[in-house]
Amino acid sequence: MLGLGLQKPISDEERQKNNQHRHGFVLATLAVLGIFIYLFTEVYQPLGIASPKSFANSLGFNLQHVFDNDDNVDCEIYITDTSEFSNDQERLILFLGSAVAFLLAYYLPFKFKRTALTFSFLAIVVILYGFRPIAGLLGSHIVVYLILHPINVNRKFLAWLPGSLIYLTCSDPSSPTSAVFFNSVVFGYVSFFCYWFILRYLLDKEKFSQIAGTIAIQSAGIITLLGSSIEGLGGNQWKLPLGILLFFFHWRRLFIYHMDFKNGRIPKDLSLLGYLSIFFNPGQIANWSWGSSIGQGYSYTTDRFYNKDKNQLVLDGIKLLGWSIFYLAIGDWIKYNLVYFVRHEMGVPVFWRLRELGCHFVDGGQASVLTIWFSCLFDQIKWFMLMAGVLHFKVGIWKICGYDIEPNMNRPWLTTNLANLWGRITLHYRDFLIRCFYYPVFFRFFKKNLYLRLFAAIMASAGFGNLFWGNIIRRWIGRGLEWRFAIGLLKTWPHFVTLGIGIWVSAVWQLIKKDKTRKPWTWDRKFPLDLIAMYVTLQYYSLTHVFFYTCARGTVWDYWRLFFAGFGIHLEP
Repeated sequence: MLGLGLQKPISDEERQKNNQHRHGFVLATLAVLGIFIYLFTEVYQPLGIASPKSFANSLGFNLQHVFDNDDNVDCEIYITDTSEFSNDQERLILFLGSAVAFLLAYYLPFKFKRTALTFSFLAIVVILYGFRPIAGLLGSHIVVYLILHPINVNRKFLAWLPGSLIYLTCSDPSSPTSAVFFNSVVFGYVSFFCYWFILRYLLDKEKFSQIAGTIAIQSAGIITLLGSSIEGLGGNQWKLPLGILLFFFHWRRLFIYHMDFKNGRIPKDLSLLGYLSIFFNPGQIANWSWGSSIGQGYSYTTDRFYNKDKNQLVLDGIKLLGWSIFYLAIGDWIKYNLVYFVRHEMGVPVFWRLRELGCHFVDGGQASVLTIWFSCLFDQIKWFMLMAGVLHFKVGIWKICGYDIEPNMNRPWLTTNLANLWGRITLHYRDFLIRCFYYPVFFRFFKKNLYLRLFAAIMASAGFGNLFWGNIIRRWIGRGLEWRFAIGLLKTWPHFVTLGIGIWVSAVWQLIKKDKTRKPWTWDRKFPLDLIAMYVTLQYYSLTHVFFYTCARGTVWDYWRLFFAGFGIHLEP
């Protein structure tokens, strides 16, 4: 069994056959990226053409919650943690850089394509972030590379890079350039001597090598827990350099890469550029922490590069980019009209955001069952469209650059059970949890009781792994290394428990139901049941989020009361 999402590797000769130029696809791709530039940036101003809002108005469309104050389309695509440019300027750089990366990947000889994408990524992020943050990102990845792939004498200069680059990202930007340069050289030699004369020999010992590899991969969790614990005990708060923060957001993919490494799927003599090409792709740049599992590990990414005709990949990417424009442009508009209809036509109060509902309830306000249902469902529908818009863009860029990456979201409205929904809304993240948590538990515990075995594996992945490795650490890092953030995030545990129980019930139902041959949405007498199952699944999933988008002054019990109020059960405060 190859594993989740993995394919049988193909030869370079087969990939070469998939490398046939068709210039019409290139023009179509550039046209779609041009639409992104027109809709989501201020490029219309220097060009002296009508703004997107003016153009829409001239066609008779007066849409609410679509355009921002600049008269272009409001957009959730952004560049994480940078203030060098305005949001519109950042998007312009990203879209233009992605177009250049696409052209290089499309037209360069096959052996240069992945290297070109790696350097395109570096060029774009250096423009967006500056060199210091990217030095930290690059230096951190080189540390992982040197531990997992010990170098020989012909490449020993690589051991000099981590110390120099990491010092550069940690240095004070106001320090004199000459002092920074001198110190970075010194720290480079320190890292070289430590690695070449000490660590390299210790890595020859299997046990030490395993421990060192695990520490390097889990460094995000270790540093987050250690730094927050020190702050919680009264010490100073650690300030992570931006480059290290960006590296930590690669944690999930590093986790899967390490699993591929331990399973013998990665060549031990993999080059540094070969390693970096797994993580450095233009599709990674937008909304850095969103969809951070996309691309997964070495095997998934490598096996899906030019595994089919590149023009088919480009066409698939264009389709995803088109859907991205659709969701980004009208997501808020759809939610606005749904809320307006229920409020004014049905007379049911609906909260615009789920957190507003939580605060209202915590403060003693009343909420009917319909208010809770509609508020939760509409908030989740908006979130689905927002995520689809951003993640379709990211996967679309991967695809036009030659990678057959599966969409992270795949028509969640066609789901009929919670287990299926989990894969439809976050495919790559689900695969991360299954490989790292579900399989290890499923194949080890409760082998004589299938239902208990399923429960343990699902709670380990959708519950424990999803809570700690999937959400707490990621959101913790983004907010800052403070213990209060950890406590606040831990209070969301009921969301993961109720989600895990729902997935388990769905999985058990799939095992015990009598008709196992019928496919959902078959046009027969059971079709109405599919509609009901779809609604119940989406409604329950959205209801579990009352535990996730919480009011700071609320308690866990307050949100249990709100959750049960959604079923018409009113519990005492």
